[in-house]
Amino acid sequence: MTLLEMRFLGGLTFQLDNRTLTEVKSQKGQALICYLALSQKPVPRSFLAALFWSDVPDSHALASLRKVLSRLKILAPYLLVTRETIAFNHKAAFSLDVLAFEQG
Repeated sequence: MTLLEMRFLGGLTFQLDNRTLTEVKSQKGQALICYLALSQKPVPRSFLAALFWSDVPDSHALASLRKVLSRLKILAPYLLVTRETIAFNHKAAFSLDVLAFEQG
């Protein structure tokens, strides 16, 4: 079983089966994964586009979001993407230090 390990505390790292993911290198991509992993419900694409690309028109922001998602294909099992929303798949095998910290 593939395990995604995410560490947000003390430095941002993403590992997939003990291999550091160099594919998640853009700051927007990292921020998107962080936001989705901490969200408990699907987030509208329009909201994410406006959140991360507030300085450009909506059509450009949505195109930028699509571009970031295409670069994050390695994380496809962990992202639930529809035409309207994006969510983190909390049923997939993952660990997140922030959640462990909150539970402890």
